[in-house]
Amino acid sequence: MKTCINPDTYTVDPDFTPSETEAHYGWTKGTVEVTLRGETRRLPASKTGDYLTARGLGGRYQTGTKVWPAFITLHTEGRLKGVETYDFGRDDRAPKFQKLNGIFFKD
Repeated sequence: MKTCINPDTYTVDPDFTPSETEAHYGWTKGTVEVTLRGETRRLPASKTGDYLTARGLGGRYQTGTKVWPAFITLHTEGRLKGVETYDFGRDDRAPKFQKLNGIFFKD
């Protein structure tokens, strides 16, 4: 399965010092490479447990003008390994709209 996030490129920020809660859950912050429509960029990311999340993206609905903060989460382990979810705006689950089509790199 082809994913937008390349998990092999995830690197932890050397200046990241986890809080007690972050350390308890194994949460780290860093960067990861993301490819959208043939363009690859390194974006801020976080990893905890089975999830690797890339941030710094924007999302827009088909008929909308508002740019929503967006993120992509890759399941890195377990039965959903390799599955990505794309989120921005409201959780409407409209069957005719795939959120990946509305996500883009913010400049």
